[in-house]
Amino acid sequence: MSSETEIKPPKCATWLVKRCIKPEFQEEVLGDMEEVFADDLATGSSSRARRRFILETLKILKPNLLKNFNWILRFQFIAMLQNHFKVAIRSLLRFKVHSTINLIGLALGLAIAGLMFYYIADELSFDKFHQKGDHIYKIVSHSGEEGTMETNAWPVAYTLKTEYPEVEAIVYAKKASGSFKLNHNNKRFDHDIHFTSEDFFELFSFHMLEGNPKTALTEPYSIVITEDIKNQYFEGSALGEIITLRDSLDFQITGIVANPPRNSHIQFDMLISFSTYEKVSGWFSYTEGWGNFNVRNYLLLKNGANISELENKASSLYMDNVGDWLTEMGVSFQVGFVPMKDIYLNSGLYNGFGPYAPKIESEPFPSLLYLSYSWLA
Repeated sequence: MSSETEIKPPKCATWLVKRCIKPEFQEEVLGDMEEVFADDLATGSSSRARRRFILETLKILKPNLLKNFNWILRFQFIAMLQNHFKVAIRSLLRFKVHSTINLIGLALGLAIAGLMFYYIADELSFDKFHQKGDHIYKIVSHSGEEGTMETNAWPVAYTLKTEYPEVEAIVYAKKASGSFKLNHNNKRFDHDIHFTSEDFFELFSFHMLEGNPKTALTEPYSIVITEDIKNQYFEGSALGEIITLRDSLDFQITGIVANPPRNSHIQFDMLISFSTYEKVSGWFSYTEGWGNFNVRNYLLLKNGANISELENKASSLYMDNVGDWLTEMGVSFQVGFVPMKDIYLNSGLYNGFGPYAPKIESEPFPSLLYLSYSWLA
């Protein structure tokens, strides 16, 4: 009998009870199991008693008695993942051709989806860097016959600025003709050059590196160049230097501006003061020329002003000023405004100041979506 009492329950089972069972139940559970263990020793072999003790220990591990059930769940989750991984490997090795086709399809589908996401995110990022972007609008001219034009008659923006108190500032812009080539070392160079009015940097947040943005485009024959142009033709500071365009027109550099961000619908190499255009054109007028649709205009809306109310009042600007003449011509025009955030993505509106989003046809785009979905499926 003394030899039997010296035999103790398995230590691993006892440790498991102490590790997993809540403290308030441990003494009662161990006491009952040790009594059963002692009875088994008295009626049978020690190995049978030890096996039964271990089985009873496993049976007693119920959720209501466990002091921390999360670790078991984590263990089960890991075991489940390991099992799925083993099944996947076996399936790949067993059906090599089919598995290879599925993996290639999945990879292509994910790649196409990633490229589409990147493309859409890039398109939506255009013109988001302008600090006053929420108040900037592009002035356009609507015509039922011709559609919407991004250019306007000469007096439109001027009339909006002088007759409508909601308008804080306006910008005139016009692309310089092909004759405006830069003369350097007896050679002519083509660059993207635009005439712009003095409030250009008041509306748009292009970073001026050198010069005063408020006055850089005020005087005739003033020019602002980008950092790339400065580095291409000058060593050191170029502010105040003279450059020649169109063989005989000398311009003073009044500002160096950082290169326009790639995600801007406005791109340029040089900006010439619009007062220069007034001189070189010889016939431009802010009050006449309702039939000359060749200038681009932007406006800055005052804080608190409502663009819908302004559009309701200003849409008839053409008809109010030259309605009889337009009627005789058999055409009609209305003034409209495009928010800054919609200019690039407005696929129906051409942009002569830089890039614009390509128009997506109705048939190829769904086909691309279907192709992507098919690969992912």
